[in-house]
Amino acid sequence: MLASVPATGGTLQTHYAATGCAQTTHPAAHPKQASIAAIHSVCSGAVPGLYKYSMPPSGKPKQMFTSSTVSAELGSITWMPDGSFLYFYGSAKWDLDGDKVPETTGYGIVGLKVATGELTGLLPPLKTGSLYSGIAMSPSGNEMAVCVFDSKASTYKIYLLDAKNKKTPFSELIGDGKSCRPSW
Repeated sequence: MLASVPATGGTLQTHYAATGCAQTTHPAAHPKQASIAAIHSVCSGAVPGLYKYSMPPSGKPKQMFTSSTVSAELGSITWMPDGSFLYFYGSAKWDLDGDKVPETTGYGIVGLKVATGELTGLLPPLKTGSLYSGIAMSPSGNEMAVCVFDSKASTYKIYLLDAKNKKTPFSELIGDGKSCRPSW
């Protein structure tokens, strides 16, 4: 269920709730429009996925894509500054060498071109025991901060994915083992 409270204070207002056993999580405000995207995680009675809500929420949210090979999973959502792309934690089949044949299946960071519904893999699955745990886009749209959890060591690290840095596009920013909520 999605809920809000007026900025001036007041009573909690509830909005559209998925039917059955479900949760609405990881909301992210669109940078240019009066809307938000959120993940619907469902155990029964509704359709899981990535949904867009009008703001203020009214009526049913719109599912942003359907795919037999990609699913939106519980995790951070981040928009490109112009709202043209949305990046999310997803399960997909991944073509790692560009030959149009998937070599692996797993959880990574997926991009959605909002206007067309086209999906693209951005960051493929990590080695066993590690997973993406948070993402945030820079105001320029050229960098993304990415948190990685290492389950074997029970530590977090934040990395920078820099589209302009061709030599080292993925570099460690914070390796204190505890930081994991990147934002700009």
